[in-house]
This record gives sequence, structure tokens and C-alpha cells, in this order.
Amino acid sequence: MQDPSGGRYLDLGSGWPSLVAGHRHPRVLSALIRQAGLATVVGAAARSAEREGLVALLQEMSGFDGVRLCASRGEVGAALSARRAGEVLSYGAPLPGAREISDAAALQAAISADTAAVVLSMVGSEVRFLPDDLLASVRAACTEHGAALVIDETATGLGRTGALFSYGRAHPDAVILGSALGGGVLPITALLTRAPLHPEGACSLAGGPLSAAVAAAVLETVQEEGLADRAAVRGRSLRARVRALPQVREVRGRGLLIGVELATDAAACCAALATQGVLCRPAAERVIRLAPPLVISEAELELAADAFAVVLR
Repeated sequence: MQDPSGGRYLDLGSGWPSLVAGHRHPRVLSALIRQAGLATVVGAAARSAEREGLVALLQEMSGFDGVRLCASRGEVGAALSARRAGEVLSYGAPLPGAREISDAAALQAAISADTAAVVLSMVGSEVRFLPDDLLASVRAACTEHGAALVIDETATGLGRTGALFSYGRAHPDAVILGSALGGGVLPITALLTRAPLHPEGACSLAGGPLSAAVAAAVLETVQEEGLADRAAVRGRSLRARVRALPQVREVRGRGLLIGVELATDAAACCAALATQGVLCRPAAERVIRLAPPLVISEAELELAADAFAVVLR
């Protein structure tokens, strides 16, 4: 990145979680410019080759049969509520229309025959991932009561954690993809389900040709450049380098979604890193969240690690 004065910066998370393919990726930029000169928006009832291509690509890459393209999380919440009568519960994943529960024990107690769906985020604000035993317990409770388990992969999907999705063996009934799908260029969200959705496609203008073309370019970049595998390798390297620094208490995370817990103030550290040409954001008073674009090179990681070494010496 470059500021108006010509200063250059390495982005380690200012656009998180949107920029899996980085800033101005040639494939994404080309798709945006090309489609902007053609059709950009059509009604949800009209057929669109770009929308149909995006739906097919999402089905192929994810293994889910149902795809609903949305412009907002509110539309995702409405689509979930329409699938079955009952209450939608959310944990770590605020969703319009859902009852948010912040306590794990209370969540498990709340799941009943009146629950339509449970929406879980795999990662919390301080980059702490959902414990496997809690995920398994909620999966079992959803199965027992006939509720859908929905994993919100807005922060973790499309290769960010070293795999296309972060849920492992939980076998969710549905997945939510967020801003990463639009590549930081256009707003688009997707609800993926095991069972086909009727009607298939888009519930708003989110599936218009322009946003669909950009989203398809992002997915093709993730797939063809092996960005999930790259995130796994680069993430291990970055965590190891940062973990060895004197003011670091803990480094946690998966792939290129990393939490660095410090013995000092995170905001002050981020400000000092900016003077070294590295941009990142605090996740808590003493926690920095690192989520660089998945296209980051080994040389750029070295620059980032060197900057951390200067600031945290």
C-alpha cells in the first residue's frame, strides 16, 4: 500500500477479513473492469451467466448443494429463518433476527425442539478459536433437536486458516461466507447449505453480474494459486518468528489468522509498527490481530517479522 505522501506499507490486516487475494490482484481487477463495461446489475428473477457460474463454482469448491447470494447479513438471517419455523441462536456471530448468546453453557442449554438454527463463529475477537469439544457438543445438540448447525466463516473462510473452511470435521448443515468473497471490492455474502435451496441463486441484487464476476475471480485465485496451502505455510513461519520476541506472551491462531498477545499495550505497538511500514490492528488491550492477504510472499513476511523485532526488542 502507498499513502498520498509516497510512504509504502505492508498490510497485515487493515482490510481483514476481506483481502484474501490482496489489494488490486490482477485477476480480480481485470474481472471488475471487464464486467463493469457490460451488464452490472440484473433483477434476481433474471438469468445471469455470471451468477450461475459463481453458484456452480461455490458448489464445486465447497461440496454444498445449496447457494443463496445475499447483499447483507440481514438477508442471510432471513434466509435461515425461512428454512424452518423456530428461533435462530447465535454464538460469536451476531446476525440480524437471531438471539445472541455469549455464554457457551447457556447456548447448549438453549438448543431445543423450538430451535431452527444455531450460528457459530469459529473465532472470537481475541483470535481464540472455538474449542473442539464445544463444537462437537453443539453439533450433537443440533442433531438431537433437528436444528441446523451453521458455521459463520466470514472471518475464517476461503483459505484464511490454511484450509478452505475452518470447521474441520464438524459437518455443518450450512456455512456463511462474508466479505472475503467480494475481495474487498464489492459487498456480497453467501449462504451455503447441504440441501438445495428453492429458489436457488440470489435473494437480492447481490448476485448481479458485476459482483458475481468479482466473486468468481476471487474464488479462482484462491483455488488456482493454492492460497489455503500458502496460508498454512506462511502462517507457521510468521508465528514462529513472532513467538521468539521478548515482549510476546503468546502467539495463537491458524494459517494467516494470528493473535499476538503482548506484555505491553497493543495499540501503542501497532502505532510503532506503522512507523516501520507495517499496518495491523489491536484486537484487545494487549492483543494484536494479524491477518495479511493470503498472497503475501516470504520476503514480505521477513519484512514484517523484522519490523516486529525492532518494535518488541
